[in-house]
Amino acid sequence: MLRYRVWWGLLMVEEKFAEKNLNKEKLFQDFKPRSKVQLETVKDIQRAIKDLGTELPEKIISYQAIEREAGEYYLLTTASEDLLPLREHLENNSFNFKKLLNEFKAVFELLEELDLEQKKLCFSDGLNAANFWYDPQKDKIYLMPQIFVDLKRNYGRYDFADQGKDYFRPPEIIAGEAWQDKAYVFNLAAVFYYFISSKKIFNDKDTAKVLNKIQSEKIMEIDRLIPEIPEAVNQLFKEMLQKEAAQRPDYSAVIKKLQSLELDSNKNFDLKSFQAKNTKARDNLIAKKNKKDNIKLFFRLNWKSIAFFAVLGLAILYSLSSGPPANVTEETTAEEVVEYFYAGIASKNITLINESSEIDLGRMQRIITESHVIESMQAAYGDPEAEPEDDQSVYSLEEFEFREISAAEENYIFEANYKFSFRDEDGIYSFNHQDRLYLEKRNQIWTIVEIEGNFKEMIEGNFPWRE
Repeated sequence: MLRYRVWWGLLMVEEKFAEKNLNKEKLFQDFKPRSKVQLETVKDIQRAIKDLGTELPEKIISYQAIEREAGEYYLLTTASEDLLPLREHLENNSFNFKKLLNEFKAVFELLEELDLEQKKLCFSDGLNAANFWYDPQKDKIYLMPQIFVDLKRNYGRYDFADQGKDYFRPPEIIAGEAWQDKAYVFNLAAVFYYFISSKKIFNDKDTAKVLNKIQSEKIMEIDRLIPEIPEAVNQLFKEMLQKEAAQRPDYSAVIKKLQSLELDSNKNFDLKSFQAKNTKARDNLIAKKNKKDNIKLFFRLNWKSIAFFAVLGLAILYSLSSGPPANVTEETTAEEVVEYFYAGIASKNITLINESSEIDLGRMQRIITESHVIESMQAAYGDPEAEPEDDQSVYSLEEFEFREISAAEENYIFEANYKFSFRDEDGIYSFNHQDRLYLEKRNQIWTIVEIEGNFKEMIEGNFPWRE
């Protein structure tokens, strides 16, 4: 009975569309399932065509019906026979930057035009790279509803494994919230970040890591991957990819900004193909960020276990002995105390800093401790083939020197000069620092009792790389 109803429906379709100029696309291309599965799939597609309607906006690929010919099922569509995934075209071909931005704007205009239910009908779980298709004859980009993408993935020659939804999900959707317009803003920005740069916002193969990082880690700014991009475009992507939905612009604000960019024709250029973009330097840039993100993610997911073993380890050490002999004793000179203090800062050794001073480290306590942990993890899990000169320190002290300002029987004053360098995923920041240190004897041991200058500013939380 089921087979008869499907056959009768297909016969009616042939009569209805006989006079239309539609292309025919084989439904089961590379793989043909069993007859029962074929019939169920045909029913699902017919239902989807009915739900979506045959009069869709021009930007969305419209499938009109299914017909059967010589034992094969065919989709009837107004789309070109030469249609191919946009990702496949970009792999080997350059693409004009302004044209891609205009396509970006056109999709935002489409999303603004559709109501939320229509968006969910076409793109049941948001947009992903596999929804975007390119017509080389018309030189235009179109959107394919998700059910037809799934059909091509299951029964066609296409592999969309690295273009799936997980790489483009907004944080709130990962957290279990329902799709809203601000979620589509993040979603679409993440897709075009990929098309423009050839790199996704996070590039791990492990989708669980990707989902965690989207919720918690900073996204690399797109101009780090494509330096030619105008600052206004870079800033717009930063705004659209904000983790908090309330901080993202709405459709009309994005469209307005993209329209203003069209006025500046001097900022146009051709984006290289994906193959040409994927250089060793870019791969290293991504790899370094991935390593830092993975270390932070490891601690975020395992902090309870780490804290337990840390406390256990401290308890064992405390019970075994009173610890190693102190570096700073009655025999240590005031000059040596200053050297120990800065050696402790440089080596992220809190014990040595505390031995040589009674200064409250304030905000620097966390910077020093976390830097030590990150560098220890890098040493344990880093690339054994990495170049030795490729310094991965979170921060470093260089060109250190100091001089005596004044001396007395019970106190000293020293001035220290050095270069302080801080590294994050955005680059390296170097600053020339100067401190003044005041030493007094405490229980017959020279101790730094006060510090003034740049290090004091960082203790108070005034970090120069954040200015």
